[in-house]
Amino acid sequence: MENSIYIVAGNILDSVFSGIPAVRNRDAKILAKIIELHEYYYSSRSVNFTFPETRYAYIWKYFCCFAYVFAKSIEELKELKEIFNKDEVSITSVGAGPGTEIVGIIKYCETQNRKGNFTLNCKLRDSNKTWKTT
Repeated sequence: MENSIYIVAGNILDSVFSGIPAVRNRDAKILAKIIELHEYYYSSRSVNFTFPETRYAYIWKYFCCFAYVFAKSIEELKELKEIFNKDEVSITSVGAGPGTEIVGIIKYCETQNRKGNFTLNCKLRDSNKTWKTT
């Protein structure tokens, strides 16, 4: 399960990276955003995900871990397992960002061999429209 989450994250990172202007200090800008994100999460400030460097930093630092935690939570909680044992499930993610929860759900369903007999309807909503292209 973990490997497929990394593959998805890698594809997203490749896509976002191509949208970051190719300047000499591009890697330094991304590293600064990774550090900045860490600091934001320990303060009451909100994160501005408008910049592709910030979205790249978030995906690099948090995406795989959060998707894996979400998949494992479904696996370990009876109430969630019951939801995903149905033939069709509809999910709306508010503040969805890059769709981390949806990737975790899909990875859980893959481990349960739910591919052919399962329908997952997803709606992702986020006030930052730049996530839509990520």
